Amino acid sequence: MASKNGGTSATSIKKAPNKYVLELMNSFVDYVTIASGGDQKKIESTSLALKKPLKSLGKMPQVVSLEGLQASFH
Repeated sequence: MASKNGGTSATSIKKAPNKYVLELMNSFVDYVTIASGGDQKKIESTSLALKKPLKSLGKMPQVVSLEGLQASFH
């Protein structure tokens, strides 16, 4: 028997688009932060606002081994 609010699956279905948009926005913010090099003016030119100054990530380690997916087109 379904619960009064439509059950867990109905709630999950209703929340799925919001979760997807949040994931897209987080990816966008990450991209802008990296592509701008942390420059506040460049970040804010994308309509994003910084609540506090970005902290330096420091020196990033060298990528040693990287494997990608091979696409297969038919």
